[in-house]
Amino acid sequence: MTGINISDPDVAPLRPSAKLVYLVLDAHGPCDLTEIRSRTQLPDTTAREALDDLVDCDLVDERPVLNDVRCRQYDT
Repeated sequence: MTGINISDPDVAPLRPSAKLVYLVLDAHGPCDLTEIRSRTQLPDTTAREALDDLVDCDLVDERPVLNDVRCRQYDT
């Protein structure tokens, strides 16, 4: 874990679901959407919107999964 928490200025203004996803990625490293949904118990749409917010704010990197380009992997 990098020591970043939800009170940091870049993370604080985000919606709660985005903060949760950010903390999960920060704690567990690279995850795909299925892993994020499993760890957060968020619905699919909510998890996707949270990831979109994080990617748009450049807080999370999005990469294709090499063995399945339909999937994306996310990391802080």
